[in-house]
Amino acid sequence: MKPSKSSHLFTLLLIFLSSCATQSVNEPADRKQEKADLQQTIEVQSPQSLADFLVRLPGVYLDERTFPPTVLVRGGPPLFVIDGVPIGNTYASAANILSVHDIRSVELLISPTETMIYGRRAAHGVILIRTHGTATSER
Repeated sequence: MKPSKSSHLFTLLLIFLSSCATQSVNEPADRKQEKADLQQTIEVQSPQSLADFLVRLPGVYLDERTFPPTVLVRGGPPLFVIDGVPIGNTYASAANILSVHDIRSVELLISPTETMIYGRRAAHGVILIRTHGTATSER
């Protein structure tokens, strides 16, 4: 039995539509990722401590029952980075260096592509703190 022209056209149409659908499905996923990245940045209006910023970050566990507070991301201590300078893996190392009123925003970096520039110390994630004295395009 010889295939008809209509079955060939139908096959070509299916291939064409599947390739178009693949491209349009990927675009919204990219936009969703951009929105998720934007939502990871936290700004607080009247903070009392660095902990006020950290409790609002999704994925950050803050245990304030100890002194200094314990901060965990993905089960381990994150690397604190202030204006691009790695400070350390403890809350005290970051809280002792800067004033709460100097903090402009706090961002959590957890994907391997974002944390790879900080090396092994950033295995559990990076808490990126930006102060008022830095440029907005810095990342």
